[in-house]
Amino acid sequence: MSSAAEFSDTITDMITPKIRNKAGIYGVKFYIRGKPWVVHVDDYMLFTNSVYPNLYFAKEYTYSDRRSTMWGPIIEKAWAKMKASYINSDYGYVANGIRSLTGSPVFH
Repeated sequence: MSSAAEFSDTITDMITPKIRNKAGIYGVKFYIRGKPWVVHVDDYMLFTNSVYPNLYFAKEYTYSDRRSTMWGPIIEKAWAKMKASYINSDYGYVANGIRSLTGSPVFH
């Protein structure tokens, strides 16, 4: 995801809706076997502790204008849901990940 994030529109187009909604439900589009699949997740995240809260499985991405964005952790949560757990989503082939994120053919 970090290599594709250079063209952030490619990644952020995966998430619907584009803005935070009151329900906290987001759809994330992956391409599985060449077909688009939408996985729905909520915006509840697991944090390490309440004193200095950090995301347990992902890091919150912060840009220079000090606005935090959560698209990285939301995509990671949707991918873990598709793989049944965060542990199952930890390993794999880079080509499969890029193909699932962008929908384009990848050769290695």
